[in-house]
Amino acid sequence: MPSDFGKHYGINVIPLTVIFGDKEYRDGIDITANQVYERIVDEPRRTATPAPKLIKDTLDRLVEEGYTHIIALHFASVLSGTYRLVDAIAKEVKGVVHTGPGLLGVVYYQEA
Repeated sequence: MPSDFGKHYGINVIPLTVIFGDKEYRDGIDITANQVYERIVDEPRRTATPAPKLIKDTLDRLVEEGYTHIIALHFASVLSGTYRLVDAIAKEVKGVVHTGPGLLGVVYYQEA
């Protein structure tokens, strides 16, 4: 998702980790999508789920800020362990709702 889109709608993003060699980058923070695309041509890369503490801290912060419902959008469970991780942590946080990966497409469609 473009960062300006997220900022415009107040969307909080918990970045995945992109790994090149032994160096880890937070997607969209330490490395841009364009930088990833440039590097994957010549370098193998892996991804990792966000740190559980980062997910928990983010969800807790949003609840403390007064959000009564949190919608988590992420890759489908068959593509990434992120769903299972967020789902497990979200069960500890009141107000978190899982919608599946398709909602973001609906939001983009409405913007078009």
